[in-house]
Amino acid sequence: MTITELIEKRTKAWDAAKVFVETKRDADGILSDADAKTYAEMEQKVKNFSAEIERMQAMEDMERNLALPTSTPITAKPMTGKAEDEDDKTGIKSKAYSKNFWNAMHQKNMLW
Repeated sequence: MTITELIEKRTKAWDAAKVFVETKRDADGILSDADAKTYAEMEQKVKNFSAEIERMQAMEDMERNLALPTSTPITAKPMTGKAEDEDDKTGIKSKAYSKNFWNAMHQKNMLW
């Protein structure tokens, strides 16, 4: 049974309990002992549906959490432990500066 079906059954049970109370009250608005007992049973059934709905929702949350990845993917280089884009140095000591410098040095049409 799905959560939606349980919610529908709980709603129907609660509506039935409300109708029962409204039809069984006497002139003073009081239920008889037998009717109060019947209403208590109907109310307990609604509470049981609510407990089962909460239990199923908790199970779905647990399933969703257990389906999540347990760790982040490895993006670091094996020997250095640093990611490829990671660069500790800045300025003229950075890898990007060094790469661009040597690319400029290797160009044939340099104006010196």
